[in-house]
Amino acid sequence: MLLAALLSFILAAPGAIRAASKAVMVYYMPWFTAKPYCDGWGWHWTMNHFNPDRVNASGERQIASWYYPLIGPYDSSDPAVLEYHVLLMKLAGVDGVIVDWYGSANFLDYGINNQATVKLFQFTRKAALKFSICYEDQTIQHMIDGNYLAAGDAIFHAQQEMLYLQTNFFSDASYLRLKGQPVLLNFGPQHFMMSTNWEDIFSVLVATNQPAFFTEDNRLPVSTGAFSWPPMWLSQVPGTGGVLSGAALKSYLADFDQHTFYGGGRAVIIVCGRLRLARGHVGHDSLACRRCSAASFPRSPAAQRSR
Repeated sequence: MLLAALLSFILAAPGAIRAASKAVMVYYMPWFTAKPYCDGWGWHWTMNHFNPDRVNASGERQIASWYYPLIGPYDSSDPAVLEYHVLLMKLAGVDGVIVDWYGSANFLDYGINNQATVKLFQFTRKAALKFSICYEDQTIQHMIDGNYLAAGDAIFHAQQEMLYLQTNFFSDASYLRLKGQPVLLNFGPQHFMMSTNWEDIFSVLVATNQPAFFTEDNRLPVSTGAFSWPPMWLSQVPGTGGVLSGAALKSYLADFDQHTFYGGGRAVIIVCGRLRLARGHVGHDSLACRRCSAASFPRSPAAQRSR
């Protein structure tokens, strides 16, 4: 009741919390299943190794996470949790959420995650927040390996997923758009490696829903730009002690800048930190961009030559 009252107060006073002039989006994973909302603990809390039913002396459950949630292990479909998360976003002044999306197929937990995503967007709409999708095309190979999908049907399946997005999300007034195009991220690509693959996949969409498409690390010809992701694999290099150094991160970001530069500016979305608070600056407007340290904006021609 308290959360509902606070949310109503916030919506009644839209000027009370002012977001930045550039869109600030929180990256969100909708894949957690937990008791007592569900009958059991989902894989993302156990990872086939940990047992959340075991509670330590501090009252914390044994979960597959470096960090322990302040509210404890939660279920991504629990309306109370979703309202709480959206309220935190609103109070923090962010503009919306980007959801890690495995598609709508009834395979593994993909369908459950999609249902949780739909529920989340019901709350973001109420809070007047934007939402967007980051599509995981690695799911295609998992479905092929699991004999759920024939390899020859991969493009067709991805097209059907795009049509699902167009019908259920892209057409929504709350969906994040860049210069009229729905913003779509891809965590990869990991299966469809060629730009022509994505051209075929997007060909089923109407002209007004051709996405502003962002891929991870490297910009494809079909992409509007790219986004960075914390390169934690660099912490596995011998001698690092399992720690990502500032020097390694700067080197990665410098290389990222080179790969995503185009024309007179850049198109990048930066995803930073464990919280995964994402900002992006596209061309010269629309989305804000900030890393954990310095901001990344299009440089003047003279500054670009001095690199």
